Amino acid sequence: MKKKLVAALIFILSITLVLAGCGSSDKANEKK
Repeated sequence: MKKKLVAALIFILSITLVLAGCGSSDKANEKK
């Protein structure tokens, strides 16, 4: 059970990091 919860948390964190990275890159492009 714990392994599944950890895997789910890592999966969600990875998605949020990717989305955050895309958002920051878009903002950087707008500044240019």
